[in-house]
Amino acid sequence: MSNEKRYDRQLRLWGGHGQAALESAHILLLNGSPLGTEILKNLILPGIQAFTVVDAQVVTRRDLGNNFFVTRDQLGQPRAAALASLLGELNEDVEAHSIQHDPWTFLTETPAAIAQYSVIIVADAPRSHQRAIEALALAHGVPVVIASVDGFIGFLQLAHREAAVLESHSDGAFDMRLDKPFPELDQFVAAYDLDALSPTERSYVPYLVLLAKALRQWRQAIGHAPEDAARLPATADERQALRAATEALRHPSSQDTENIEQALKAVFRASQPTTVPDTLTALFD
Repeated sequence: MSNEKRYDRQLRLWGGHGQAALESAHILLLNGSPLGTEILKNLILPGIQAFTVVDAQVVTRRDLGNNFFVTRDQLGQPRAAALASLLGELNEDVEAHSIQHDPWTFLTETPAAIAQYSVIIVADAPRSHQRAIEALALAHGVPVVIASVDGFIGFLQLAHREAAVLESHSDGAFDMRLDKPFPELDQFVAAYDLDALSPTERSYVPYLVLLAKALRQWRQAIGHAPEDAARLPATADERQALRAATEALRHPSSQDTENIEQALKAVFRASQPTTVPDTLTALFD
């Protein structure tokens, strides 16, 4: 399965740019507490590049009762390795690493390693260590997330240098140009003779071509010249008529009509006249 299909829902939230940032991230978790592993789980599933768990403890019976990512046969084993092993199974594309070391002194003893991490998560750290970890990470430009929980009360702090972020996530720009087709587009549409295509071949016709042909049939039905590209549906009834013309292009024996469905969903967009965006016009004012 491709990553585009696998991560379809989250791509709708943060787009390709956000997913690329996620897939290049190496997350460092200091302390393999239940809170820390739950945070890490929710980063592994969307597809980070790698994670490293730093922990000095061994798996105890207490861990079996409050942490989903250790098992009974791991009792007595280093907790960092045990957690990395099971967390890594959540997403086979994510690299899992573990380091058996005191999480609160790891950064001070290995400061040169800090820069390789994208984000540092500090879970349930004693307050006496939080400031030192935060200062050291920020000195290397690495964001720090400090989290702790006590019963139903949670605490979360993000420490990062000042950063300006602009991610407008505006709707994708659709420039169909069906009312102002350029010569190459006209030639591309004319190259498809739907009547000469088999049901399978017709299912591969781009939906934009189907819309262009449906528009020509619609114009002809209302008494306009088929090549009068400037005439677009302007009312709900006219758009419904265009949908009917598009539906008529469906091959009766075809099993795969995804392109027809795409064309039907795009009828409203195809009915919008091509204009210069206001944001572009403003540059010339």
